[in-house]
Amino acid sequence: MNNSAPVPAGYERKELRTFAEADHALKRVNAAERRKIEQRMEAECAQIEANEKINHGALRMQMQQMSPAGRAFARLAMARAEQKRPRTFDANVYLDVRERDASNREAFEDSRTGWRNRKG
Repeated sequence: MNNSAPVPAGYERKELRTFAEADHALKRVNAAERRKIEQRMEAECAQIEANEKINHGALRMQMQQMSPAGRAFARLAMARAEQKRPRTFDANVYLDVRERDASNREAFEDSRTGWRNRKG
């Protein structure tokens, strides 16, 4: 990236000169993004649970007229819907330069790149 490139509106230029600075910045960004995700998911889960409460109440009333197999199926469906939903997530913000090392980058010599080990 060109360090003299204009910064888009709403963004701030931050030069990270060491891996420690990069790690610290990533930790802050990931924490902020995780908080945003968790707040959104909490609101969504609360809405889903409110809807389930209404729907399950109506289903319980209808279960009185169901066969034993139908009631068992309805109970199973309600139990499955009421399973605990995940409330925490990883924001997954990363710097490519920190993620690439000898364990996950391609070797220089392979048929796709045409690189060779020796000059020839």
